[in-house]
Amino acid sequence: MPVTERMASVTLEGDLRVTTASVSGNSRSYGELPSSLVERLDADNDKTSPEELIASAYAADYAMQLATTLSSHGNQPERLDVKAKCVLDRNADGLAITRMQLEVKGIVPRLDSGDFEALARKAEERCLVSTAMQGNVEFELNAELVTP
Repeated sequence: MPVTERMASVTLEGDLRVTTASVSGNSRSYGELPSSLVERLDADNDKTSPEELIASAYAADYAMQLATTLSSHGNQPERLDVKAKCVLDRNADGLAITRMQLEVKGIVPRLDSGDFEALARKAEERCLVSTAMQGNVEFELNAELVTP
């Protein structure tokens, strides 16, 4: 029996050349997000893309996992700033998500940078989003302990 199930829906209008789409989650916490297949490759527009949504999910899940990992080792974080990047490349078959990049900066009292990096890597191994993609994409992690 599942612990939880989350859903999202998309309404798509038009063909590939003129398609517009609206993405919404069942929680309605983020409302409708405009998306466009044609503008998917343009990162400087006002519409979202599947890659941006994957990066958002990855950053959120990783941040929660890192906070849990740090706390379970007796190091409550004061602040974690996580940025995720989902890289879309062209390959022989067309387009493919090839790499996920994480950058995390943390303020964690009484922790040294080596331990922070080790716990950051441990959290990445336990992150549900990254384990779901494991074996399909490359992962890069840059973890930096910041002193206030």
